[in-house]
This record gives sequence, structure tokens and C-alpha cells, in this order.
Amino acid sequence: MAKFIFMSFTFNMGSNISFTHNIRPLYSADFHRITAGFGKKNFVDYPWTMAESVVGDNLYTTRVCDCTACLITDGEKAMLLHLCPSNKSNLKFNDLLSFISKNIDIMAKDKVQALMLGSKDTVASKNLWNNFSTIFKIFEIPVTTLRNGKWGTNLAYRQSTDEVLISSYPMDLQIRKGKSSGMELLNSHFKDVSISEYDEVVI
Repeated sequence: MAKFIFMSFTFNMGSNISFTHNIRPLYSADFHRITAGFGKKNFVDYPWTMAESVVGDNLYTTRVCDCTACLITDGEKAMLLHLCPSNKSNLKFNDLLSFISKNIDIMAKDKVQALMLGSKDTVASKNLWNNFSTIFKIFEIPVTTLRNGKWGTNLAYRQSTDEVLISSYPMDLQIRKGKSSGMELLNSHFKDVSISEYDEVVI
């Protein structure tokens, strides 16, 4: 049986988040054009462990399939993780909790929010996803979830506009077919879509 050891925290009930993520589905070509200016140091790359995670202003990663990519922001900085479920070290709950708390003050409930993207219906992939979900539930952090995409998905965050950029080949096809709603595009690509009350889908 897995044994979870939680740090000692004092909870501050209630949330007063005053900023909103704009979640923007867009053409993959536009995604790559925008993120080309972010720099390689802000790119979360293979082998997709906690060590490759980045903290900064403009962050991005690509080809999220059965992995879980997670963006966490606090209004001043952002952290982007892209973890592969086939790497057993990524599945250690306490290590994940410790890593997140070292980089983002997850007790700042009036500031912190998150977005999760990826995952498939395999045991390891769902376990990784559930570890993130459990952390956000424990600390009552609002989170948008975009789960089980049809294809590898690209994810970026641009702090200057507080935008979450999302692209994929299937969404490119839907845009060409005339889908004009951001929610339509997300629902066409992901099996499960849940948008936080603090986020807004735009296009």
C-alpha cells in the first residue's frame, strides 16, 4: 500500500484570485511562431521528468500525449511540468508535492491556480494525473483540466498577456473546417474538458 506523508500546513479558507487565464486554442504554426521567441531555456523537453521543469515568464512544451503537463501560476511567476508516466520516479506523490511546493507557494490560495493537460486511460498515466489532481484538491487550488487528447498537444504560457496557448494537428483541421469557438475546439480534441471559474476560453 502506498504511504503518503504530508507536510504540515495551515489552511486559509476561501479564494480571492483577481486575475484570469485566457486559454487560447490556435494554429500550430502560430504556436511555434510565438514560442520561438521564448528561448530554449524555457522549453520543457525530453525525458520529461521533474528535473526538466521550468519556472519563468514564458514557458512551453510540445507533444503531450500520455504524459501530464501542468502549468501552475501565482500571479508573479509560473512553473510548467511535463511528466512521463513510464518513468517511475514521476509517480512518487510525495516527491511531486515537495517539488511543487519548493517552486510555488501553494499555500497562497488567493493567488495560485493551475491547468492540467494530457493523460490517457492507462494505469500509470491515470495515476500520474491523479497525483496532480489530489494535490490541487488538498490545497483547494482552482484548476482547468483538459484530458485525453486525440493527438500530441502543445502547451505554452505567455505571462505578459496571461495567456495559455494550446495547439494540435486535430485542432488545426477543425479550425480549417470553420470551428470558431474556443470551447468547440477544445471539446473536439479532448475527451474531458473542465474549465476553472477563474479561466476563460478565447480565440
